[in-house]
Amino acid sequence: MNRILLLVILALTTSAVVFGQSSPVYCQFVAAGVMKCSSPQGLAPVPQTLPSSPSVEISPISPPHTYAPPPPPQHIMPSLAPIPDAATVMRRPPPDDTDLKGAYCTGEISESNREMNMLMATFGPGTSKEEQIGVDRSMAIVRQIIQDGEAKITRLQTYLSPRLQTVDNGMLLAAWKQGQVDARNIEVETKACTAHCDLTNAQTRTQCVTSCNEGSEAYQHSRMCQSLTFLPY
Repeated sequence: MNRILLLVILALTTSAVVFGQSSPVYCQFVAAGVMKCSSPQGLAPVPQTLPSSPSVEISPISPPHTYAPPPPPQHIMPSLAPIPDAATVMRRPPPDDTDLKGAYCTGEISESNREMNMLMATFGPGTSKEEQIGVDRSMAIVRQIIQDGEAKITRLQTYLSPRLQTVDNGMLLAAWKQGQVDARNIEVETKACTAHCDLTNAQTRTQCVTSCNEGSEAYQHSRMCQSLTFLPY
């Protein structure tokens, strides 16, 4: 059961449910990769020239003259290669369509779960036995939505984690943030649709709210996150 249908059920089964106002919450998704360029460093060659010496006449019985070169200096300043131009630095390839969908749904589901957790805090005891049954049923639905969302996030992270090491993270971060924005927009639009639809007939009201939300661009984008069939595994 999706979040929109839950909002309708809550309105029918509880006397007053106050939805928590969304507050900007930043949760880190991934730190952008920093490419460190290093150049090989080599030591300057040690001069191997022999010092000039005066010519001497060597007796046939004298042992041959041998020359021992001086030991190399202990400290030599390394020669550094020039820093490569930025245009020559290899860049990571852009993420593909599956990567972007995965990042978007991670943001959308994370924000949706945050809203559901805020909603859980608004439930209070019912004033009657019948009302308490409705509250308990609604809380059970919210818990199930949160658990399903956490399972989806785990699956998304399993796919995205290795991809973060090979593709440009900037576009993934933008997709993740857009998923968060769409989740907040859906919450606002659902409230407006609920207020607009007829309250006298439960079935008509449910259909009205669903139809109203389907006209939302944010809702249309988020529908792919209800089932992660776009993932390869």
